[in-house]
Amino acid sequence: MLIEFLLLYPFVLSFLWTMHGIVYLLRSRFLRQSDENGNSFSYSIVVPFHDEPEGALRTAWSLVHVSPPPQEVLLVDDGSARGMPKDTALPPHVRVIRLAERGGKASALNAALQEVDSDLVVCLDADTTAVTQDWHAHLAKFNDPSIGAITGKIWPLPPKGLVQRLQHLDYVLVIGLIKAAESTWGALLTVSGAFVTFRRSALLSVGGWNETTATEDIDLSWRLQSRGWRIGYESDWLCRVEMVPTLRGLWRQRRRWSMGLGRTMRDHLVAAYGPSARQLPVATVSLLNTLWIASTLLVLGSIVASSLLELSGTGVDLSALARDNLTYVQISLLVFGSQFACAMVIDGRPWKSYLVLLVLTPFYPIYFWCVLFTSFLAGFPVGLMRRDGGTWKRTLRKREV
Repeated sequence: MLIEFLLLYPFVLSFLWTMHGIVYLLRSRFLRQSDENGNSFSYSIVVPFHDEPEGALRTAWSLVHVSPPPQEVLLVDDGSARGMPKDTALPPHVRVIRLAERGGKASALNAALQEVDSDLVVCLDADTTAVTQDWHAHLAKFNDPSIGAITGKIWPLPPKGLVQRLQHLDYVLVIGLIKAAESTWGALLTVSGAFVTFRRSALLSVGGWNETTATEDIDLSWRLQSRGWRIGYESDWLCRVEMVPTLRGLWRQRRRWSMGLGRTMRDHLVAAYGPSARQLPVATVSLLNTLWIASTLLVLGSIVASSLLELSGTGVDLSALARDNLTYVQISLLVFGSQFACAMVIDGRPWKSYLVLLVLTPFYPIYFWCVLFTSFLAGFPVGLMRRDGGTWKRTLRKREV
């Protein structure tokens, strides 16, 4: 039964994502929100940064033509050794706030929250540039008073090299599809901290960002939903983000994400099953994912032990594990091929742009086991057992490497 669970669970999860991805497509195409008058909401934009003033400035310039215009754009320097030069030409309505000491991204965001009085707060990272310029429809979604936050879709910048292409595949095949599927459940595992809009009153109701965790976006998502706020995903609200350029940097990033998930489940899992909580589906899937990983380790350990015993003549026959391999491969191609097709439609770019990703798809299992699985094993238990801290080394970008 354990092996059956191990083999079947990825199929069930992929089928679940694909079917709810189709529901998301049908909703977005045929049930578009009729009231797109979001002009009644004032909003401010916050861009925290540390030692990358050029990136923060590039982000600010990408917002110049956004309509309707923001009340202001705050570039929050989190105690950088190399801050924004005083003679820098800033775009209109842009203000720089320099913090004396480095407190981490969450600390910088909380400092900005004290400075704004708008209805909504939009957060972008300093490596993010806005693609969508008409934000009327996006702002109008907050006409629903239960909405506490809406996260946008991340389009990776044109990838250079295998590591960035694999992340591109990650965002198209997995991350974008999962967020679309989760939004049909009325809950998200997490917003994308690089591109998200919060209702300011929702932020204040939960005390803002948690400054003791390195994944403030996951933590805040669960706290908001535990208080009854809904968070959603909007695939038509687009930004561009540069992917991590090195394998070491990618592994460290995914380990940090796993630490944050472990910390969040430790702190907020019980609240996720409360009477007013919204994230019951994603909390349950997170638990099942953890159980699947534990089962994988158990089965792999059993296989290794059996192999050693079989060499000594006392082990079990492992030929049963290879039975019906061809059928399993065929089902895998059908299920994950459907997932890829649905993800491409949701992503919405010309089909030619997916040709390279399609070639890389057979190698995705190697990428999963070598990078994603190992980084989870290294990070998740740490998050469960101790505090992960509110600061971390920012990811080096291609030009810096």
